[in-house]
Amino acid sequence: MPAASGSGRIAFWFGLMLAAVSSMSLRQMVTPDALLGRVTAAFWTIHHSLAPLGAAALTASADRFGASRPLLAVAVIYLGVVAVAFFTPIRGRNPEDVPVPTTG
Repeated sequence: MPAASGSGRIAFWFGLMLAAVSSMSLRQMVTPDALLGRVTAAFWTIHHSLAPLGAAALTASADRFGASRPLLAVAVIYLGVVAVAFFTPIRGRNPEDVPVPTTG
């Protein structure tokens, strides 16, 4: 069991680092240089500010339902996000060349 736990951790952190590099790279490609610092700061502020809310919700859910059901729900949501990411332009070789749909 420890080997499965260790390989799960490695897979999780590998995926997290891959997502961080991809996100940063895409942001740098599509954001004008003059706005890059502001956009990056806003991204990380929003990204990290939601973590305490998620921790509180998961803790309350684990208290009410036990640990396995909420953690399984988080795993399903996580895999759902990964599945959705497969259909975004970031998977392509040049995501910055994908036309942006306009409204109106």
